Amino acid sequence: MKINIGEFLTRRSSLTPDKEGLVCEGVRRTFGQLNSRANRLANAMANLGVARGDRVGLLALNEPEFYDMFFGLGKIGVILTPVNYRLAGPEIQFILSDCDAKVLVFGKEYVDVVDSIRDKIPSKELIAISDDPPEWAKSYETLIGDASCDEPRLTGGDEDTLTILYTSGTTGRPKGAELTHSYYY
Repeated sequence: MKINIGEFLTRRSSLTPDKEGLVCEGVRRTFGQLNSRANRLANAMANLGVARGDRVGLLALNEPEFYDMFFGLGKIGVILTPVNYRLAGPEIQFILSDCDAKVLVFGKEYVDVVDSIRDKIPSKELIAISDDPPEWAKSYETLIGDASCDEPRLTGGDEDTLTILYTSGTTGRPKGAELTHSYYY
């Protein structure tokens, strides 16, 4: 049986589309809404040229957008790499360079730190979770709002990497721990 985390949300949304699936930071979404946003995120990333095996960094607090990314990127075989928001610019730069993040999505609280490292990281696409993104970044909501909500073609699963979580680096540089679709099952 092929396990793809993104497909779990697709199935749940087909069974109970109107049932509440997320309550986070005052945001409430049904499973149908969650699936639509995950699809939009997946299709938006594909439109940016992000493909199976690529990495997308996320530097944010506990945001509802995490769920769009976790399930949406999972659907298309892209690896989500959350970055610890407590890290300093050079540490964030190291992680994004180490995992070769093609895209960085960041919360509004991190505009200054991202601005200070944006020319030193591999991420060519910078996407702000903000109503008023800086001129050098795209708006997250505009990006997914312009994308199709059609189900993307499922890619990857089982023992393919779904997320890379970085260690604290207490004995040296942080190391990326790869977790698979099967791990979350």
